[in-house]
Amino acid sequence: MRRILFFVITIVVFSCDKNQKAVKRLDGNWKAIEVIETNGALAEDLVSQGMLFTFNFSNCKLKNDEFCEYSLTTTDNTVGVNATTIEKGFYKVVNDGNTMITTDALTNGSEITIDIVELKKNSAILLKRINGGSTKYTLIKL
Repeated sequence: MRRILFFVITIVVFSCDKNQKAVKRLDGNWKAIEVIETNGALAEDLVSQGMLFTFNFSNCKLKNDEFCEYSLTTTDNTVGVNATTIEKGFYKVVNDGNTMITTDALTNGSEITIDIVELKKNSAILLKRINGGSTKYTLIKL
């Protein structure tokens, strides 16, 4: 019985460690070098069209059902447009560091699930799927 309990506790601790490791690795500013937006058969790179995306993830001690802060600054420099928007929200990492959940509010906010396809020290690939389409962010750490 003690062995089973020890095994269960070990799995929980290592799962939390993987999530916290991902939060720590995400900490800081990230620039998108490619943002592929796919809707049906149409796929386009928004960065090559003149849009800039910068993420800022805050580092925090991630506990159960807690969120950290993030922001996404989008600058649209496409033809005829010159606008910057800043989206602020909250995120947490789950599923052994493989999934990010974002929300715009801590109470009754809608949650968006983003796959962490790759997360290295200085690069990351995030994949967001919404309404049959997807957005793939290829990021480098600044």
